Formats: sequence, C-alpha cells, structure tokens
Amino acid sequence: MENRMHNKVFILKYFNAFCGAEKPAELGNRRLHRSSFDMKKIVLGILCAHLACFAVAQTQQAPKVSIDQSAYFALSSAIMGQEYYIKVYLPESYGQSDKKYPVLYLLDGDHAFGMATDIVTYLIYGKHIPEIIIVSPSYGSKNGPNEGGTNMRNRDFAAITWSNVKADSAAYRYFDFLTRELIPLVEQTYRVNPDDRTLWGYSMSGLLAMWAVFERPGFFNRYVIIDTAFRLFKQIEETYHKSHTELPASLYLGIGNPDRRPDDVQFLENLKQRGYKGLQFEYEALQGGKHFWSDPPDWRWD
Repeated sequence: MENRMHNKVFILKYFNAFCGAEKPAELGNRRLHRSSFDMKKIVLGILCAHLACFAVAQTQQAPKVSIDQSAYFALSSAIMGQEYYIKVYLPESYGQSDKKYPVLYLLDGDHAFGMATDIVTYLIYGKHIPEIIIVSPSYGSKNGPNEGGTNMRNRDFAAITWSNVKADSAAYRYFDFLTRELIPLVEQTYRVNPDDRTLWGYSMSGLLAMWAVFERPGFFNRYVIIDTAFRLFKQIEETYHKSHTELPASLYLGIGNPDRRPDDVQFLENLKQRGYKGLQFEYEALQGGKHFWSDPPDWRWD
C-alpha cells in the first residue's frame, strides 16, 4: 500500500510539473523540462491507466455485499425433482427472544429478496408492520434456460396461461412443494407462528398466488399480489363463488397503469363487491405506474 501511494504521488508531481501547475521542480537528481510535444496528454493517460488498474484491483479484492440477519440453504425437492435455494431473513430481535414470528413466503427470491428485506426493515422501524421472518425460494439464477440460466419461474408459476406462457401442471406441484416440503421444514427449524402465513407474488409469481386464493384457500392467511393478469381469473372466481360464500383471507392487490387495463380493474371491482365472509380486501391502482415500478409501494401488512 505504501509503494502504491508513493507511485500515485510521484505521477501527480510529474503531471503538475508538465502541465504548468507548478514550476519545474527537482525530483531526485532529475530536472523536469517542457517537451515540444503534448506531454500533458501522455502523463494524463498514464495516470488514468494507473488509477484504473488500481480500481480494478480493489474491485476484485472486495467481498460481496451480504444482507444482515439472513441465511441461505439448499433444499432438494422430491416433488419437483429439483434443488431450490432458500433465502431466509430473521428479524433483529430473533436471537434475543423466544417469541414466534409471522412468516412472509416471498416468491421470486432471485429478484425480490434483497428489495424485500430492505423494505420490511424500514416498515418495522416505523412500526408499520410487526417483526416478521421472510422465507424466499430461489433458483440461484435470474435467467431462464433460454438465457443460459436455471430460473424456472415460467414453469413453476404458470398456474394459468398468460400471453405466450402456457399453463403448466408443474405449478400445482410447486404449490405442493411449498406446502408439503418447504413450509414444514421452516416451521421445524425456526420459531414461526403457523397460523400467520403470508404469500407474496408479483407478475408471473402473482399468477400462482392468485390461483391459490381460489384453488387452495385456507393455507395462507394473507396474500400480497402485485401487477399480475387479474382478468384471467374471472372464470375461476365465478366457479368458486357458485359454491362458496366465505373466503377467509386478507387480500391486498396492486395494479399499475390501470387506465390501460380495464379488464383487470373490472375483475378487482367485481371481487370487491362479492361480499365474501371473512375476506379483508383492498386493492390499489397506481396511476401512471408501470410494471417494474408498481411493486415497492404496494407493501402492506394490515
């Protein structure tokens, strides 16, 4: 480090001398003189190259940023025949208490976990929500197989056909993975309240969460579902309504750019008017909101 700093000071002295920032000065036993060609550009290039190399070296040596109070483990699913990587966030008081905590099961862990931990931390600080545990299954990759990655969200969350993504029965098995493999393991490992589970889904993972509201009711107490294709669940909800008068859940739905999505808004309005017993329902339309920024403002815990 001392030699590196000496080199930087040495180059800076040469640079100042050649550029006229100071009078020619003695450096060792050599006297600097201005040259007939543009030494300023040469020395500036040398300086930039040196500093760039230094920055690269520092970047290569720097450790990755970690998330406080977080853990990470692999879980091989017999149901799915695949290994998942489970990310866990524990509240700050977890190690100093013996109480049980609500759990937020956060889908799309490769994309959403870091954002969720930051948002939840600030909401806890502000006493807007209680301390909670976050459990987030991931694939270890943000890219799908077509991009050279291992992310299988288009398979695991495709409970219903959306655009060019066809419905896949694997989504039903993925829900079984959550409820039969992941959640029992979490409840054996951590101090959680098994009667206070929330399922969060956004966009594609919102399809699975919305499907679970009507096709697998009762397992989760709360649902936070953001900017998915709500209109696609019209028939599923109507079928449910024919044989049910109750829907015991707290449901928060968020949608961006509602002016361009009248069918989605109509579905939400119809659901709000159903009057299901036990349903606490709220939805928020973010005017001007677009798909990738309609997410963070929609966090609720009521």
